[in-house]
Amino acid sequence: MSGDRGTRVRAAVGAGVFLSLLAVWLALRLFDVIDPGPGTAVYLLVGAVVAGAVGGWARASRGLVSPVAVPGVAFFGAAVATWALFVATAPTPADPTPLGWVLLGWPAVVFVGVAGGAAESVLNDREGGE
Repeated sequence: MSGDRGTRVRAAVGAGVFLSLLAVWLALRLFDVIDPGPGTAVYLLVGAVVAGAVGGWARASRGLVSPVAVPGVAFFGAAVATWALFVATAPTPADPTPLGWVLLGWPAVVFVGVAGGAAESVLNDREGGE
C-alpha cells in the first residue's frame, strides 16, 4: 500500500513539474513580452519546477487544493490580463507585464499557495476531529 502511495505522489510531482514547465514555456513563446536573459531564464525554470513540485506533492500526499489553485489562478489571471492589456491592444510594455510579475514573483505565489494549504489543512483537521 505504501509503495502505491509513493508512486502516486511521485507521479503527481512529476506531472506538476511538467505542466508548470509547459505553462512557462508556452507563456514565453506566445506572449513575447518578457525576454529573459540566461540568469532570469534559470530563475523562471527553477520557479516552475518548485511551484509544480509543491503543488503536485500537496495534492497527492495531503489532498490539498490551495497549493495547486493559487499558482494556477494567478498564472491564468496574469496571462489573461497580459493578453488584454498588452498583446491584444499592441502597446509595448515599459515594465514587466502582469504575467511577467507573476513569473518573476514565483516565490511569493508559492508562499501564498503553501499558506493557503496550511490553513486548508488546519480546517480539514478541525472538521475531521469533530
